[in-house]
Amino acid sequence: MRRLLAQGGAFAPAKVVGIALNTFDLSEAEAEVAIEQAQLETGLPCTDAIRWGSEPLLDAILQ
Repeated sequence: MRRLLAQGGAFAPAKVVGIALNTFDLSEAEAEVAIEQAQLETGLPCTDAIRWGSEPLLDAILQ
């Protein structure tokens, strides 16, 4: 449905510039590994904005 709406002009394609992970259920060490893995797999900045702030995401948006 969303694809159909995008083709009709209702939603413009969005460029993904960063990833926000919810690591609530992970220990701090597990969360750090998950963040690093997401960054390595995608080449995008990644953080849990609640644990460590949103600066990496804001920087990616402003570039």
